[in-house]
Amino acid sequence: MIRFLIRAIGYFALAGAFVSATVDGTRSIASAALTWTSIGAALDRAAPAAQAWMQAGLGRVHPALWDSGAALLLRAPLALALLGLGLLLVRLAADPEPVVGYAPRD
Repeated sequence: MIRFLIRAIGYFALAGAFVSATVDGTRSIASAALTWTSIGAALDRAAPAAQAWMQAGLGRVHPALWDSGAALLLRAPLALALLGLGLLLVRLAADPEPVVGYAPRD
């Protein structure tokens, strides 16, 4: 059951990566320049206060976590991040491969 849920979330992430890449491709063609949606821009559209909340929370732990880590991560293209997440989840939830050359005795 858990394997099914992880695989389903992975496939939804892959579908989101495809949609994001399609939207980014359409915008790039329309503007005649390469454009992509960053994770931070998508997060701002989905939850406007989330980025400020993350910055405040990471700033309490250590200010360098926001400057060098999270801010850099939020500038990554959304399509590539969803693609990586989806592939990872689908691979983790895959059925184990059978062992070759081993005959279990019943």
